[in-house]
Amino acid sequence: MAIGHDVADTMLLRNPEALEDLVGQLPHTSLILTGHIHTALASQFAGVPLVGAPSVGPALRPDSAMRPITSSDSIPGIALHEIDATWVRTSFHYAWDEMP
Repeated sequence: MAIGHDVADTMLLRNPEALEDLVGQLPHTSLILTGHIHTALASQFAGVPLVGAPSVGPALRPDSAMRPITSSDSIPGIALHEIDATWVRTSFHYAWDEMP
């Protein structure tokens, strides 16, 4: 799934149809988690919420023309997920509010 970043969008799944078919076979799938794109992400895939965690290391710069493509001074972050029978809530948290 493209995220609108020229560099990251070159590294998509080679067979997203296979994942979509698998999700379709698992009707109780309430959330798809992804990572390793070094940026927080919320979207949908195959009709299911898809969430990507922020980076705990260098974060992906929003402007894909900037070099390097990651920022070494970015704030480490995590995504916490609450899943109930009828809803999913994700909150993003970062190590500190201001850079030290």
